[in-house]
Amino acid sequence: MELPDCAGSVAATTPAAARKASAPAVPVPPIERFAAFALQANGEAMQSTMAFVRQLAALEQDPQIGQYIVPILGDAARVPDISSLFSQAGLDVAVVESGQPQVDAKPVAAEQAAAKPDSGDAQPEVTDALSAWTEAATRHWTHSQPLLPFHISSSSFGFRDVGDLMGAATDARARGFLINMASSHTHLGSECPQQRDRASHLFASTLAHCRAYHPAFAGELAVIVDHGMRRMLMAQYDEFYYLTVTDDKLVTPNLPTSAFADVIRGMHLLRSGSAREKRVQLLGSGATMREVLQAAARLENDHGIAADIWSVTSYIELARQGIDQERRWRNGNQTSVDSWIEQRLAPTSGPIVAATDHGRALPELVRAFMPPGRRYVTLGSDGVGDDDAPVKVDASDIVQASLRAVEEIVCAERSAGQRQLAAVMSLSSI
Repeated sequence: MELPDCAGSVAATTPAAARKASAPAVPVPPIERFAAFALQANGEAMQSTMAFVRQLAALEQDPQIGQYIVPILGDAARVPDISSLFSQAGLDVAVVESGQPQVDAKPVAAEQAAAKPDSGDAQPEVTDALSAWTEAATRHWTHSQPLLPFHISSSSFGFRDVGDLMGAATDARARGFLINMASSHTHLGSECPQQRDRASHLFASTLAHCRAYHPAFAGELAVIVDHGMRRMLMAQYDEFYYLTVTDDKLVTPNLPTSAFADVIRGMHLLRSGSAREKRVQLLGSGATMREVLQAAARLENDHGIAADIWSVTSYIELARQGIDQERRWRNGNQTSVDSWIEQRLAPTSGPIVAATDHGRALPELVRAFMPPGRRYVTLGSDGVGDDDAPVKVDASDIVQASLRAVEEIVCAERSAGQRQLAAVMSLSSI
């Protein structure tokens, strides 16, 4: 890296530090070996939480890569629903809990959890678990030892509580996965409002080496995990992945290999609507996908509006690609400024309605990259709410937003037609 010419400064004469990891590359097994059930689900109703646990169990038991897998579970994720999943799968999980640590056979997590500082924090295990993850995630730098840690958290006990530690992990060139096992803000009705996760992906967007995804289906999750392992273990990229999964049971379609690349880019076409004049493009993700599917059926059956359904796996990846495309265009390296998401949506028709279980700010990240002249409506779980009536996004909200946007287009077309007719009439009277 070339440094600016600063007369008299040490930086002006000191070359930039260079580091190179010496850990060997690790071959990754074929995706079918740990996730065939997710890619060929044949319409089975499946939770992405359970799908993740099954995939992780298969990876840990795999003779090729299992020795490098380090699952780490802190107290904040040890709610009954989550703990039972790991027990059922027979996973060897390093448990980092407050007070007296109980750590299984994974030595790297045991080493980190052995000496726990008395910080006085009400939830020290949150920081302890992430510290154990960071120690394992940086082994390729510190000990030339490739490891792949999976840090399992729940709800908002992640970026909100230990965001600084995640920033430090970024600076330390961490590699691994951060999994939020109970990320659904809409469906955590029994949790207090502050524990509902609505902003973790926005936090993740501020870390350049963090790649954040919110898959809705088990197949999407498998493709992202496979891609991340190949990037970090084989290609040796210094980056880590933040994934949010939910306990919503969704009828899971088969995921063709032709969709794999689009899943990684951030969006793929899940289903095309019927051949109707009135259309709407619905963008769903994570916990809102069930509501989007219901809204599409209601629009089709009750209102005669066809809905094309897009599964957005990462608004952050879409936004970053758009920003990078714009930068390359400014520098003369690209002839077109059109982003990838604009190229995908430009051939379609109708308004674009995006629904997320997180704050509206998340889908707003890609507003600048929508096709010109298209109405873009975003729905999110903004607001405080309370335990009895949490702020949420449901099928009725999506239907209402779609109807209003389609009505706006119809009115605009009618007005344009009336103006055109008036112009023709005035010319004929001359």
